[in-house]
Amino acid sequence: LCHINADISGMKVPWCYVGMCFSSFCWHIEDHWSYSINYLHWGEPKSWYGVPGSAAAKFEDVMRQAAPELFEQAPDLLHQLTTIMNPNILMKKGVPIFRTDQCAGEFVVTFPRAYHAGFNQGYNFAEAVNFCPADWLPIGR
Repeated sequence: LCHINADISGMKVPWCYVGMCFSSFCWHIEDHWSYSINYLHWGEPKSWYGVPGSAAAKFEDVMRQAAPELFEQAPDLLHQLTTIMNPNILMKKGVPIFRTDQCAGEFVVTFPRAYHAGFNQGYNFAEAVNFCPADWLPIGR
């Protein structure tokens, strides 16, 4: 990314997020299967649910099976950041789900093709940006 001379929102320029109680972010992966880092500056915790990149295909299959009509209308539905599903349903279908609470002053790093979603437990302020270290080059999209 250091060789790109343009500002790319979210990739080279961080985004700031103001969270409110129960505001959420839907299941998604990062653009180009990049890594991301999220820092919670202050406020109430943010709850995260994550799927390892190695289980991304299983996650996508379960989502398609759960709502086939939506995927017929929008085959790229999971790239629109509009799809939420209860993690318990995904786990019952064999998708491994990991959960963590991010507190103020903590970082969360997501890995390539690792689907994640979550919600804020109250008023908070976070900042996030994507990054692409050398090990990303063979898998980046």
